[in-house]
Amino acid sequence: MMKNILAHYRSMIALALLALAISFSACKDDLLASTDLDIDPNKTLLITDFIAPGAEEVVIDPEKRTVNVTFPCGTNLSAVTPTLAVSAGNTTKPASGQVVNLSLPVTYTLVNGNLFSNWTVTASVRCITGFLSDAPTRQGIEDDDVKAAADWFFANYADDVAKYVSFQGIKNGTVDLSQYKVLWFYYDRNDAFQLPADSQDPDVLNAIKNWYKAGGNLYLAGYANQYLWDLGRITDQYSRVIGGGGGFENGDTWTVNTNIAKTYDQSVHPIYAGIPMNNVDGRKEFPVLGPGWREDHNYVIEKIPEYMVDMLGVPIDPTVGFNENPNVYNAFTSRNNAEWLGTWGGINDYFMTGIMELKPNSEFQGTAIFQGIGGIEYNQNNQGTINPEGLNVHQGNVDRLTKNTISYLSTK
Repeated sequence: MMKNILAHYRSMIALALLALAISFSACKDDLLASTDLDIDPNKTLLITDFIAPGAEEVVIDPEKRTVNVTFPCGTNLSAVTPTLAVSAGNTTKPASGQVVNLSLPVTYTLVNGNLFSNWTVTASVRCITGFLSDAPTRQGIEDDDVKAAADWFFANYADDVAKYVSFQGIKNGTVDLSQYKVLWFYYDRNDAFQLPADSQDPDVLNAIKNWYKAGGNLYLAGYANQYLWDLGRITDQYSRVIGGGGGFENGDTWTVNTNIAKTYDQSVHPIYAGIPMNNVDGRKEFPVLGPGWREDHNYVIEKIPEYMVDMLGVPIDPTVGFNENPNVYNAFTSRNNAEWLGTWGGINDYFMTGIMELKPNSEFQGTAIFQGIGGIEYNQNNQGTINPEGLNVHQGNVDRLTKNTISYLSTK
């Protein structure tokens, strides 16, 4: 009988110690270094109000420790002065009333005694983005990737900020482009590359060119990047990789590199916000397409050193290899007033660009994002034996890149 009682008490003590360990484990992430555990129930770490000048909407989520702020279209998010209300006894860093750059997520740290909590504040602007297509209606989109992109877009944006825009609507005057801050034109097909005839109509080209010149912003993806030549924003005839066909199957994971020639780290650019990066041989890469079927429909600029040296006379740097010539980077970015943002994964030099930002110049006041890397698909086909369901485990990175790009262009 005594043994049973002792065993019972040992079990009770063990359970109590286990509960204490679990409690400590749950709280230790919120415990400042070199301090004792404080389990005062009166200490709370909450943002109860977040006031930002001009904000249209503020959503505070105490469980996720997030604050989402929406501003009117055209708001400059780089210098915002929020005022915070927090629970009693809290201090914050950055402090309430301090100017912050909300074009990227900002971490606010709340401290109460020896406890702390990190909150993420994310801002966006409420602008109208048009999904530009050659199909007269969204229901008429035929390509599987373009259809998947449109479905994602309209599922993730409210009706007042997401509109369908057809080239026919621009041609017949039913679309007023002045209402739009961003046009997202994504074009894909399996047969030989060719932009839709409606996009080449002189009235359509002229309308979009004038809108772009006046400050409208373009997000061009896939084959739609050809439009930068049609509009006259790029005039040099660089060599381009244009992939076609129905695709093939393999077990690789395809990535995007954001550290150009291991020299220019673009992983901090707003279009990559929140995308986890992997350090691979000095590059910063993120996966976009998992094993299975891939169409490989690239529209990227390649052989850049060859063009810049042979056609434009850019000096060769004898201290490095031909494709590592830093003069090429400087000449290409300055000539196009561009920011070189991404290459295929595995590229260590200046051979190609697959993602870049074309900044405003004297003729075009708008900003354009060129994105033509074939691994960035919106629908991984359910073909083959490796991944018959067509489930892209990295689709979240593609979606995040798209959302970031639209958000970024909405602030320009």
